[in-house]
Amino acid sequence: GGPAEAVVQGFFQLSRDLPEAAGQWPSDFELGILYRLTADELRVSAHVENLGDRPLPWGLGFHGYFTLPGVASADELVLQAFAGRLYETEADQLPTGTTLPLPAELDFRQPRAVGPTHLDHV
Repeated sequence: GGPAEAVVQGFFQLSRDLPEAAGQWPSDFELGILYRLTADELRVSAHVENLGDRPLPWGLGFHGYFTLPGVASADELVLQAFAGRLYETEADQLPTGTTLPLPAELDFRQPRAVGPTHLDHV
């Protein structure tokens, strides 16, 4: 990273790091997460690699909450998210596996203020 940033990266492989839970997953996998913090942004990148020969349905969500000095509401914060589709969900926000076109009000591929947008989607 550059001189004005902090970076941390971690990896988790089911068979190596928690083999006793392997029976709870259909396949072995590796999860990698990279956090990159600068003076004005936090970027989180994740990748999942299926290391087995069976399908591995996967979902990953981040629920970050930050208190920023001088910011009274998240409405004024600017968000950019590179998501272009939305998962259809059933009760309790469980995804069905079907993806839907992203409604305009949830399209943050170009940075814009969060405003009154309610964000609790898959």
